[in-house]
Formats: sequence, C-alpha cells, structure tokens
Amino acid sequence: MITRATYIARLGIALLGTALSLLLSACATLPRTDTLTRFNHIQFIGSHNSYKQAIDTQLLQLLHKDNPQLAQSLDYAHVPLAEQLDLGLRNLELDLFYDPEGGRFAEPMGLNNIPNPKAYDQQAMQQPGFKVMHVQDIDFRSHCLLLSECLQRLTAWSDANPTHTPVVITINAKDAVIEQPGFATPLPFDVLAWDALDTTLRRELGERLFEPDELRGASATLPQAVAEGWPSLAQMRGRFVVVLDHGGAKLASYVAGHPALAGRAMFANAPLGSPEAAILIINDPLGQAARITAAVNAGYVVRTRSDADTREARSGDYARMRSAFASGAQIISTDYYQPETRFGYGFHVRFPDGGFVRCNPLVQPECELRGTGAASLADSAWELVAFLSMDDAIGRVTPPADVRYTLALQADGTVQMRLNCNRGNSTWQAVLGADERRGQFTFGVVASTKMLCPPPHMDAQLARDLKYVRSFVMQEDRLYLSLFADGGTYEFRPLGDASP
Repeated sequence: MITRATYIARLGIALLGTALSLLLSACATLPRTDTLTRFNHIQFIGSHNSYKQAIDTQLLQLLHKDNPQLAQSLDYAHVPLAEQLDLGLRNLELDLFYDPEGGRFAEPMGLNNIPNPKAYDQQAMQQPGFKVMHVQDIDFRSHCLLLSECLQRLTAWSDANPTHTPVVITINAKDAVIEQPGFATPLPFDVLAWDALDTTLRRELGERLFEPDELRGASATLPQAVAEGWPSLAQMRGRFVVVLDHGGAKLASYVAGHPALAGRAMFANAPLGSPEAAILIINDPLGQAARITAAVNAGYVVRTRSDADTREARSGDYARMRSAFASGAQIISTDYYQPETRFGYGFHVRFPDGGFVRCNPLVQPECELRGTGAASLADSAWELVAFLSMDDAIGRVTPPADVRYTLALQADGTVQMRLNCNRGNSTWQAVLGADERRGQFTFGVVASTKMLCPPPHMDAQLARDLKYVRSFVMQEDRLYLSLFADGGTYEFRPLGDASP
C-alpha cells in the first residue's frame, strides 16, 4: 500500500503546501516569454557537494572519536541528483579525482575499519575516468561514482525537462594528499587532466553545455561580454553551465594557453576584472556582502553559500542565509534544501515564497507574470488514479476499477470532464514555474449534470474540489493537481486520447 509519506517523498515539496506560495510569487514562476530577463537577473538555490551520500555510521563514529569537529562537518547527505533537480534546485556541485587508468580509489581504507560495511561498487571504481567523491578513503559514498555517470543522469533529466531553467555545475578538482598509511594518493590536475575533463563534459553534455566562447562571442574578454549582457533566460533554458571553483595554481594551469578561456569548456573562478572573469565564487556572504553586491551590479554572476560545515543547521542560525539572499548573489549553495530535523531547529534554505528560483531582488526585483499557458498540457487527456488526503484518517482514496473520472484539457482553454455517470465542462489555465513540469493551475466554474451515480462514487467531491486546485506537477507519466492550503492532491495518468 502506498502511504501518504511515500507520496510526499515522491513529489518533494510539491505536496508540502507550495500551491499558495506559487500564487503569491510571480518571481518563482518565470514566464516562457522571458526574452528581457537575462541569466544574471535570476537568483536560485542549489546544493553543496550534491553527489554526497552519508558516511557509514560506524565510520563516522570512529572519526568523531579522533576529530569531533571534522566528523560534524561531514555529517550531511543528499538525495540523488535528478531528485534535487525535480525539487527545483538549479545549482549542483561535484568533487572530482583524476583517475585516468582506473582503480586508484577502488578500495577505500574506511571499508577496512568497520565490520560489515554496506556494498561499494568497486567495479565502477576500477574503470578509468574522473571519480566523484568528497574525501578519499573517508567520505567516499556517492550517488554516482563516475563523472560520466553523473552527467548522463543529468542529461536524461534534461531530456525529460527540455525547457528547464539553466543548471550551474561547480567543479572542485581534488588532489590533496592525506598522510595516513594505506590512503590513496590523488593525482595532480595537470594539462592532460584539464583537457580530459573538458572532453568528458563536451561528450556527455553536448550542445546543452554553455561554454565561455559562446558568452564571449566577438568580445576580446569575458568581462567585456558581461558588460554587454548575458544571454536571455529564454536562450539559456535547457542549458548547463560548468564552473571550475579554483583560483591560484589550478586556475593558472587551466587558463594556460587559453586566454579569456578560449577553447575551454568551463568557466572559472578568475579574479574580478581579469580576462577570464565572468562567474565568481565568493562563499562568505556575511564578511564579503559588499564585494558580492558590487560584482553583481557590475554584471557578474556570483555563487555564495548560505551555510557551511553543518554549523547553521546545528544552531538554527539564518543570518548567513539572509545575507546571501540580500547580497544579490545569483547562486546560493546549501546542504539543507530540505529541513534538517536531527538538531531540533528544522533548518532549511528556501526563498520566502518556499521556492528555489526567483527574480534577483538586487538586479531585477520586479518580475511580471506574463506566461499564461503550459503547452505540454494542451490537448492532453487524463484519468483519475487516486486522491491523496493530507488527513491521515482519510489517506489515499482510489475509485473503483470500473468507474472513470477523466479530464480532457483542450488547447482553447476549455476542459471536458467525465465524472462517473455525469459529464461536466469548465475552463483551465496553467502558468509555468521554473520549468514546464510544475506551476500554477486553476479551473473555472464547473458545470455538470446531476445524475445520482451508484455508490461508491467521487463525482460530487471531484466537481467540488476542482475549483480549489492551485498548482500542478508533472512527474514521470503522472499529473498531480494540488488543492489550496494542503487540501489534498489528485493523481492522474494519461488517458491516451483527448475525449473524456
């Protein structure tokens, strides 16, 4: 039996009361007619170390005995990448280790220090290519161990959501040596490594990858291109932007022979005003708020962090988050896009409307709602699968197998309904959210016949509830229509034709 908790996990925040917030926030529902809204005009939330799974409990306990502060800083985890994107996050972070021959990190020491560890895909780690994990031999659990695998999951999600708000991926190139017996020694990122990384990104992301050359165009440097303006949000939909999060020697090595990042696949955290500067990493919104704001006002895109090392979650301190929002930084990274309940504060990072994408209050605070329809829903027909009540006493209600409740959404904004033995009609309107698969949804007044259908029946309930629908989510092959103020959610599956 599918429980209410299972459904809430499946739909993420869509079933946690976002219908009202969608109505209250024009900025969260960016229109498709957004040619005047540029990429740097939006603000969005993403995750830090997005691939990370939890450290094995026994290994974390051992680490805590030796270094409690370090153990606390590593005590967080994320849902898989595609689930994060389904929630609405639009920034991901991947930590990479260079392993051109394969096998360098296939046998983490941490597995030898605890009894009966859970399975670890050593076969995948034997393959050549960049590996994705946080700390070798200690914090090595990952939702996708190979960079190529991570990127393939992202492109599969993008194929299913082709008009999504652009996704920014920040990259950390890990090569620090941990002086402990038996620990793997990472390889340095040299020119061969950088070239291999660019090749992997281009191979897996293809035309979805927005590269520095595309921004620079005919300009001599990236700052000149930034001054002329970023592409519109409409032009950037369905794209990925990759940023190398390093300065110093690694940045110099990546830039060498590629002035203004000519021919490179990634943007880079270059110093403000340098020929390679376009996207900056400024992680302290408390101490460097003025620097962030100045860079944003100059046209640069900035990533910052709303929390770090689990400190804010453990103390319930939102000062850093509020400063990050106010700074105008376009990209805000967190470990807590979902409430963290273990520490008693429920710390989480979302915009005031409950969403993860909005117009940037510093650059473009006014965001008019101009889109009025969802093309993916026009001329579609749906059959009711179940009603999920937020009241545990009611739970999940399914119609009898021989009774049909259907909706046929016409392109002209009308809807034809079959309500068991009755027929009905109304109007419908959808407004896109950050991507085409969620947003606002409303029905007009429902007119229907009033025959007394044999029990059990849901025709009167459905006809009554449709006027309270406020949001939609399309996930896999299902359409979910959520009612005002957590009143419940109706789940529909495709009917297969446009007649009720």
